[in-house]
Amino acid sequence: MKPKADRRETRMPLNWGDEYVTGCVQVDQQHRVIFDAMNSLEDLLAKRAFESTAVLNLLAQIVDDTINHFACEEQCMSRRRCSAARDNETAHAGFLETIAAFQERLREEGPSEPLLREFHSTAESWLRAHICQVDVRLRECAKG
Repeated sequence: MKPKADRRETRMPLNWGDEYVTGCVQVDQQHRVIFDAMNSLEDLLAKRAFESTAVLNLLAQIVDDTINHFACEEQCMSRRRCSAARDNETAHAGFLETIAAFQERLREEGPSEPLLREFHSTAESWLRAHICQVDVRLRECAKG
């Protein structure tokens, strides 16, 4: 009898496409950087590097990039009087709470496969939905 193949979930990478374009070059570039970092995290998780310094450094980078991006994007929407500005700020605040809760769990529990995969899945799903539902509303005023 052959051993069963490892059936861990295989995720599709975050690939940049037109559906994510906001029309603001700086915001779009920051989104691409975050996508690349999330894909790098997925690569490290696939290599089972759950407790590596590389994973912890990458998580810190993702959090820092996200916080800086949110501030930049909120300023951009405010400056351009984008109709999504308030929804965007509310969504960002909620996601920052999610990140803070994850960071607390990471401090208490230490890095583990379930925790890191939960973070990756939660962050990836949130990013996809948020960009496509809220951030793309910047298109209406990106040229203004």
